[in-house]
Order: sequence, then structure tokens, then C-alpha cells
Amino acid sequence: MSEPESRVDPADSAIDRTRLSDLVGGNPDKIERYLTMFIDVTATSLSQLSDAVARRDTEGVRRLAHKIKGSCSMVGAAGLAAIAGDMERLALGGQLDGIPQLHARLQTAFDATRTAVGQAETATP
Repeated sequence: MSEPESRVDPADSAIDRTRLSDLVGGNPDKIERYLTMFIDVTATSLSQLSDAVARRDTEGVRRLAHKIKGSCSMVGAAGLAAIAGDMERLALGGQLDGIPQLHARLQTAFDATRTAVGQAETATP
């Protein structure tokens, strides 16, 4: 029996804050701005990815998964980047089998990431 879609592997939704801090020179304000920008841009890209998956547009899926993978890698969201990378590889090979499941996993993990980022920002004095 498979796990329910709503269950999130914590590694999928984690952000390496040390990596992000290194990227912005340890500036807490920049960390918050980068996280906000990451969440906003990735949410838009995921919406576009949903459309591409629904249209069975392999090139659109490949392009958007690549973009999401890069954004996730930049902020240290390795689990999200890995899922997007898997989607990109399948689409690059013209393979759509498995894409909807990976997309659902990516969306669920991103939602958990967005929630965690929001909680961390509200906890910061």
C-alpha cells in the first residue's frame, strides 16, 4: 500500500539555511527577502508547471522543472531540487509516465516548505 499524498518527507521540504546564509553574507534581512522571493517565484512556476502537466507538454514540463530545480538549488532546498530534477529527466526523455506523481510530490513538499518558511519568519523577532 502506498503512502498518502499528503505525507511529506521532511528532507523534501527542508531548506539549508546555512547555504542560504552563505549566499547572502549572513545578512538576516537578505535571507528573508531571498526566501520570500523564492516562495513567490516558485509558486508561480509550479502553477505554470501544473498547466504544462495537464497539457502533457513535455517541453514545458522540462523547462519549468529545470527552472524550479535551479531556484531550489540556489536556496539550499535540495529535496525539492531533486524532485524537480527527476521531472526534468523524464520530460527530457519524452517520458510522461510518472510526471503527475512527481508533480504532486513536488507541490506537497513545496507547500510544506512555504508553511515552514512562513512560521520561521513569524518567529523571527
